[in-house]
Amino acid sequence: MRNKKRRLVTKERKDQILQIATNIFYRDGYEKASLREIAERAIFTKAAIYHHFKSKEEILFNVISHHSGQLISELKEISQKEGDPVEELREMLGKSIFSLEENKASAKILMEDRHFLNKKHEAIINNQRQEIFEIYMNKLKEIKSVGRLNDVNLAIATFSIAGAITFPYHWYDPGGEPSLEELVDNTMKIMFYGMIRDESRAILKEENKKRELKIQSRVDDWWKNSSFFRRR
Repeated sequence: MRNKKRRLVTKERKDQILQIATNIFYRDGYEKASLREIAERAIFTKAAIYHHFKSKEEILFNVISHHSGQLISELKEISQKEGDPVEELREMLGKSIFSLEENKASAKILMEDRHFLNKKHEAIINNQRQEIFEIYMNKLKEIKSVGRLNDVNLAIATFSIAGAITFPYHWYDPGGEPSLEELVDNTMKIMFYGMIRDESRAILKEENKKRELKIQSRVDDWWKNSSFFRRR
């Protein structure tokens, strides 16, 4: 019982340090953040901080790992609902984009300070990113298996999703336009339906068909007139 209580206290203290560090890394950036300030705001000594974490870099790793791990858990929970896979993908996309605002401090740290990690910690974070990629790809495979996915390369489609859920960090202003809800809604519309109206798609399809026929006609003419394959 005593050991359980001690572990609980240790976890609470580590969580407290990580929350304070997240706020300071977010405000100042990892490189300028002071371990002394983290200790002071946690009402710890620097020695007490080192009791829980070996270095400032290890604190950074835990902040980033927690952010990625939380998103992985949420995506898995949605993905394993065994409902409509298209609606599940829609919910996953919304969750990923909303997390940029809901967890904007740790998202900023992930995007801007990840390169300060050592090779071991960087590899772990890369594995987490790969896991997120695979969760999305598996959902696309599921959608394809029920005949509801267009003829697209799954890897390219998954990388497109990855770009759609991470790139808004670099330009989206939470206090401006569009709103976060509009961002999510428009991203999903583009992902699911594209940007071209149905009637325009029909026109493009017809134009492509004419173009293909024209090319085929040229190939046929070349074949008939060419002496390359004729016997000499």
